[in-house]
Amino acid sequence: MLRAQTAAIAAIVGLAMTATALPAAAQSQSIAPLDVVKAPTTLRVSVAGKDIATVRRDVRMAANTVCRNAVANYEVDFFDLGYCSETARWKAMNHYVAMVRQYGVANSGEIVLAAR
Repeated sequence: MLRAQTAAIAAIVGLAMTATALPAAAQSQSIAPLDVVKAPTTLRVSVAGKDIATVRRDVRMAANTVCRNAVANYEVDFFDLGYCSETARWKAMNHYVAMVRQYGVANSGEIVLAAR
């Protein structure tokens, strides 16, 4: 009986010593500054040597990516995602058409898409 009581007291003392030792170790750590990285809301699409169907597909994918990133950054509301994507796509394709009209063929160049 005496051994059981002694073992119980030893266990309680051991737990108490462990509980008081842990906070001291945790307090010695320092807090590092936190940098928040935002997703890019601007992309460049190369149009060199691409036909119109490929340019449309690349622009559509880039517009969707740019606008999803803007939603993730809380720059655009979730419910405006479709409008943002459509607007970015139309602006980029209008820029592409202007390049083709001015230079004849868009053999070199890039279209910049932005969620703005």
